[in-house]
Amino acid sequence: MRLGPDIRKMGLSAMQDPQTIKDAFRAMQERQRSITWQIFLLFGVVLAANYYLPRPVNKIAGVMGLIGIAISIIRSFSNWRCPACGKYLGRNAEISACPHCDTEF
Repeated sequence: MRLGPDIRKMGLSAMQDPQTIKDAFRAMQERQRSITWQIFLLFGVVLAANYYLPRPVNKIAGVMGLIGIAISIIRSFSNWRCPACGKYLGRNAEISACPHCDTEF
């Protein structure tokens, strides 16, 4: 069984405690919101760089912004996992239970 990152730090016995799982999910949800805002901010930087900066500089800024967006998306996929079983939770941001192990958050 693959455990989520927050439960892995606490040990196997924490997996049975519903409150620990809920707390881990809330912390993960906050990280996910932070990652989403980072993606929007970087996207805005890429658009602004493309519009306002001179030609050679805007290409460099655009590539750096796109790399940042790609890293943020990868972080999002690695973060958005069930704290109990560690499987990906899908695209739904307002999820109340894991679709794989039925653990309620």
